[in-house]
Amino acid sequence: MLKIIMLIAFLTASIYNFRLGYSNEIRIKIKATFLIIIGAYSILILIMAGKKDGSLFGYILALSTIILLLSNILSRGTREDGFVVMNGASPLLLLVKISDVKDISLEEKKSEIKLTIKARGNYYVEYFKKKDMKKLEEFIADLQKK
Repeated sequence: MLKIIMLIAFLTASIYNFRLGYSNEIRIKIKATFLIIIGAYSILILIMAGKKDGSLFGYILALSTIILLLSNILSRGTREDGFVVMNGASPLLLLVKISDVKDISLEEKKSEIKLTIKARGNYYVEYFKKKDMKKLEEFIADLQKK
């Protein structure tokens, strides 16, 4: 019974994240470290599922955690009504509405762009591809007009 509840929780969280990020106009830069973490986690969790449980349901549960991790990484970015950001240690992403943004800044780094958002008393930092600089500047300029 507990496994079913966990599966439902993981899949519901994944669907929530993917739906939140579905309408993103600009997506974050996926760094090599994210890919290494996903790969290592996937191998480790599937080995653990095989050794600990060994059942088909155990593997399905392990795959659902991998999907949740993917949804957390792939669904972040900017969309028309705000920013989809990582919410600390929570697996659920957060939509920071434009009306909640107190301060925003762009910083050009060597191979990426750092976007810092101050909203709801916190700072959220996301990294974007260098080629998205113009889109981000236009997006922020539109924000400041509103």
